[in-house]
Amino acid sequence: MLEKIIIPLAIFLMITSPALSESRREKVLVYDLRVAFEKGVDPGAVVAERYDYYSSIIPYTIARSLESAGKFDVQKIEGMLPTAETGSDLFFDQMRRIGAEYSAQIIIAGGVTVTGKKLAVELIIINIRAKNIFKISRESLETGAELIHIIDDITADIGQKLALYQKETERPKEAEKRVEVSPFIHAYRALEKLSFGAKAGRFFIKGPFTHANEDSDYLTPYLAYGIMGWFGLSAEADLLKADNGDIFVLRRSSMLLYGLTLNGNFTYWFFTHFGARLSVGGGPSISRIYLNVSDNPFNNLVIKKQSVDPYLNLSASFNIIFKPVELQFGSSYKHAFFKGRGLQLITLFCGIGFHI
Repeated sequence: MLEKIIIPLAIFLMITSPALSESRREKVLVYDLRVAFEKGVDPGAVVAERYDYYSSIIPYTIARSLESAGKFDVQKIEGMLPTAETGSDLFFDQMRRIGAEYSAQIIIAGGVTVTGKKLAVELIIINIRAKNIFKISRESLETGAELIHIIDDITADIGQKLALYQKETERPKEAEKRVEVSPFIHAYRALEKLSFGAKAGRFFIKGPFTHANEDSDYLTPYLAYGIMGWFGLSAEADLLKADNGDIFVLRRSSMLLYGLTLNGNFTYWFFTHFGARLSVGGGPSISRIYLNVSDNPFNNLVIKKQSVDPYLNLSASFNIIFKPVELQFGSSYKHAFFKGRGLQLITLFCGIGFHI
């Protein structure tokens, strides 16, 4: 009983194995060639009919040679390949529909140009999957021996190119099997545009507060995100602290200000690692100010002021990036819009940041 099952099954496998292996071969379509004559030449009906023979016999010979190599499943298609503008999106859409009809990803087509007694054979190999085109051209006298030799050369070139296409197709599949993609890859790609750091520098007071406080140092931690190569967003927190310093006064004055801004960053990259950046942003300022009455810049001579006011930040810098480190050198203009009088600052800064 077991032998009755095993023997027919073995015979079936022996018969179907070649068919199964053939089904895995790359399908190639070969179309008839268009025949054209030298400009201004009227070949006449008899001559034109004779050259129409080359239109079909050349692709037929190529198809048989490729098929006999055993690496490709080649189908000769009667008629010319209907094409739109070669290489355009419309062209590849049309090729995709034709390929889907025959379950093929490779199409070979082209033409023959007759110049005197010479034939110029020009073929294109269309790789539908990769959306590219490879051209092969040869010239031959219209003699049997030379023409056969040229067809053999063309067939060899086609075979080499198709073998290369097969390797390119198999390589991504092999790589996909070897490489295990992390489930966190999408999150990492989103976070790799994120950077953080701090800028430190010196601010110079301008306007009516010049006589109330002395220039001092400041610190700005920041968080930035690059949306495109030339544009990104950043959130910054300025910490500015000043007092009379060496200015001679009868009563001490002091200022403590936090400025929070959301900025748009516009960058022009001169080179891969070096660019110029313009940042524009705004937000609130939180301030606490104690003033000497004699040097009070407010109209109502308020000695103590605690308030939340609009805050503007404009800055320009040169940026040097060698990931994960980013260095910044620049200057900025900051303005806190106090009620009555505004606080104007010019700054010079340098900064260091880190990309995730």
